[in-house]
Amino acid sequence: MNILRKIKSNKAATMADVIIGMLILIIFTGILTTSFYQIYKHNISIRINAIAVDYAIKIFEDIDKMQYEEVENNLNNNLRENYDIKDNYQINLVVQNYNQEDKTKEDIIKIITLNIKYKSVDESETYTVKKLKIKEM
Repeated sequence: MNILRKIKSNKAATMADVIIGMLILIIFTGILTTSFYQIYKHNISIRINAIAVDYAIKIFEDIDKMQYEEVENNLNNNLRENYDIKDNYQINLVVQNYNQEDKTKEDIIKIITLNIKYKSVDESETYTVKKLKIKEM
């Protein structure tokens, strides 16, 4: 019973209690800060990737509207101006004929490869899309 009365009578916080409380606060603050930073990095990465996907969609929609003969490698020359592409995105469009290895096949299909390189928060990423352009008869 004496011990119980002693514990109840000590109403002030000891230095050990203050230090333990501060350590717990520092640990949880560090954990929360790194968690928020990781969430922020992931959010920015998703937004940057969404912009690259948007560029790819716009380019391929316009290629769908073009005539088969107009789709050539020289489209690379004015992609940046036509689609108002930001400087941190590098876009490369490659157009290949399906029959380039075997000329006996009829020229009715083109393989279009779009590579978009961009720098994300920490590393450089590449978004690649392939599409077929078929000659309408």
